[in-house]
Amino acid sequence: MSTDGPERVSDRADRVDRTDRTGGFARRWRWVLAIGLVLVLGVAVHLATRRMPAGGREGVGMTVPAGVDLKTGVGSEGGVKADGGVKADAGVDGMSGEVIPKNVLRIATFNVRRGKGTDGVEDIGRISGAIERFDVVGLNELSGFARGAEHQLELLARRGGYGFVNAPTERRMGRDAFGNGLLSRHEVGAWRVEPLVRTTDKGYRNVVEADVRVGELVVRVMVTHLDRSLDREAQLGRVIGKFLQHDGPAVLMGDLNSDATDGQIAALLGREDVVETLRAVGERTPERQIDWIFVRGMKLRDAGWEDRGYSDHPMLWAELEIVGR
Repeated sequence: MSTDGPERVSDRADRVDRTDRTGGFARRWRWVLAIGLVLVLGVAVHLATRRMPAGGREGVGMTVPAGVDLKTGVGSEGGVKADGGVKADAGVDGMSGEVIPKNVLRIATFNVRRGKGTDGVEDIGRISGAIERFDVVGLNELSGFARGAEHQLELLARRGGYGFVNAPTERRMGRDAFGNGLLSRHEVGAWRVEPLVRTTDKGYRNVVEADVRVGELVVRVMVTHLDRSLDREAQLGRVIGKFLQHDGPAVLMGDLNSDATDGQIAALLGREDVVETLRAVGERTPERQIDWIFVRGMKLRDAGWEDRGYSDHPMLWAELEIVGR
């Protein structure tokens, strides 16, 4: 009797069995590869978007956006003010028409909260209109992810006719993502960004120091934003120490997250060689003031604060007269 038929059936059964085993093996590997790919992509996204310290940096001179004229304070968008006016020539207050002496410095500090107002609207243009009459502006909580590809600091500089020193505290996806900045229509010499002590995972902090030339004199301008919790005291001690050690006119301004009941702030307020601008002119202070402007080695002409709801912080300002030694 021939066995060809049964052998062929058996062969076919073996082939089917082998195919089933091979197909199942391939399917399992496809699942393993798919899961592995998802994990790798997840790790890559996490690493790309996680907050990383920006670290320290230093340099000489500012970045000046194309089209900006520092001498006139005119931005690359024509220098048109938010209220419809036009910036005046350098040395003239564009709001009052008052001639400003060359040895007078108008400064402001503003925690802008990425341009998000108390109305929930994010509009960096309102910040631009608020700060435009000042020569040197210290800014906190700037975003590197403004609408479009432009950093908020550069956008403000371009609109307002400023040069800038970028002092980011955090980087994400390989770019400066968040932090502080300095705007100036005066020449800036050497500058330095120093990371401040961090013992928790609550974020990164720094202080930027810049030598701003006003006429023939140089003013050390310090801008910072301090922690609200465990590291605040050490960070505050560091920036106050640097402020007091500087031999020459100096400004310390920013969101110190410390009110007048803090021991170090109280000690600073009690010094005869330090001027706290609002109290010196008898100005009513904001409720629980944590944003400050401290001055050494200069004459205070005027000071004040404004809260238009463009941020969850008020803007503080001062007009200083630099007196030669």
